[in-house]
Amino acid sequence: MHVLYRFIRRMPGRAGAAVAALALLLPAAQAQTGDDLILDARAAWQKGDRAKLSALRSAALFAEHPLAAWVDYWDLTSRLAEVQPAEVEAFYRRWSGSYLEDRLRNDWLLELGKRRDWANFARDYPRFRMNDDREVACYARLTEHLAGRDVRQDALTAWYAQREADDGCALMAQTLFTAGRFGTDDVWQQARLALELERQNSARGQRSLRSAVQLLGPETLKAVDDALANPARLLARSDVPPSIALVALLKLGANDPAGAAAQLAGGWDKRLTARDAAFAWAFAGKWAAVLQQPQGQDYYRRAWALNGAAQPSWSDDTLAWGVRAGLRAAQAPDRWALIARAIDALSPAERSDAAWVYWRSRAMAR
Repeated sequence: MHVLYRFIRRMPGRAGAAVAALALLLPAAQAQTGDDLILDARAAWQKGDRAKLSALRSAALFAEHPLAAWVDYWDLTSRLAEVQPAEVEAFYRRWSGSYLEDRLRNDWLLELGKRRDWANFARDYPRFRMNDDREVACYARLTEHLAGRDVRQDALTAWYAQREADDGCALMAQTLFTAGRFGTDDVWQQARLALELERQNSARGQRSLRSAVQLLGPETLKAVDDALANPARLLARSDVPPSIALVALLKLGANDPAGAAAQLAGGWDKRLTARDAAFAWAFAGKWAAVLQQPQGQDYYRRAWALNGAAQPSWSDDTLAWGVRAGLRAAQAPDRWALIARAIDALSPAERSDAAWVYWRSRAMAR
């Protein structure tokens, strides 16, 4: 017991009142061994019992438990908003090269972003081996922008990959939009991508959509909210700006593809730019295909005709559903050409998937 007390007293930041508080918990923690210690530590972490967790951490480290790193990680993350860089660096050294070292680095980079501590973020980010967190990627592009580097394309890629509104990507987008590095077209492209998510997960998609559109001001945000609330009513008006009409058409297309197609064929595809009209037709085609409606192939055919020879700005998901629509349209004479065109327009990473390699080969053979 006395050895354990001395161990805790030597720990950075564990002195005085902290040690006195932990003393009440030490007998129970010292008595625990093996799985029970780890399970109790995890339970304390989940309950937010920081005092008990700290004592169990000390016991696990003292016993050199094989899973002591996890207890150490739970203890540190339970108070991450309060710790200083020196304590995080000490954790890195204790568990150097381990998964938990980089797992904590991910958490710490997010915390540094929330603190707006760009100096420490820029110092630690190059050591982030997993580098698979979208919000961290947005913070990283922001720090590079603040350092004077041109990050427009990489920042757009990170923003467009966002699947839920978060602080890092919202701050990056706001900063680059204010600096003139993002334009209005970039914002609307993010809004279109968010609308795809909105159909699949309404709460997440609308948060992402509103996070993007608010960059254009409160009036635009209100108009978008109106378009989402009642797209058919908004499309019946004659004074609707094309950008807002596109939002209404996409919202309608996600729930009623035939209704969106009727609006487009009734004149809206002439009032929009060819690029936006093509996307609206493709979006209606996607949801017709999802719902296994036979009109999906026809909607995609109209989309490709309006898009012309340009590379479409449609998502991989919209393009993939175009392939599926073509595969189902057994009687359409042009289906293999449209299938090949959709696969060719996929991003390089998606296009390399074995399924698309196979179907493109089939399309070429036909």
